Amino acid sequence: MGGRFYAVMGHLEQDNPELILRLGFYGTWLYNVPALAIFDDIAPFEEIYLDTVDLATVDYPEPLAARGGWLTNLFQWRAQ
Repeated sequence: MGGRFYAVMGHLEQDNPELILRLGFYGTWLYNVPALAIFDDIAPFEEIYLDTVDLATVDYPEPLAARGGWLTNLFQWRAQ
């Protein structure tokens, strides 16, 4: 057990085959993972989602302000 992405492809004989992704993490499942969160391009696939469940989203925290640590002292020119 661990973290894994699962992709299921369907209707491969059609012009627009279907793709659905889910994330499994220690027995817990996150469905409807957007394919563009993992892949640069999903062409020729068309994304499908299970039922009417909300899409999975990723919240990106805002970066912390510089606190004057050793890295700030290493690059003095950036503080000017």
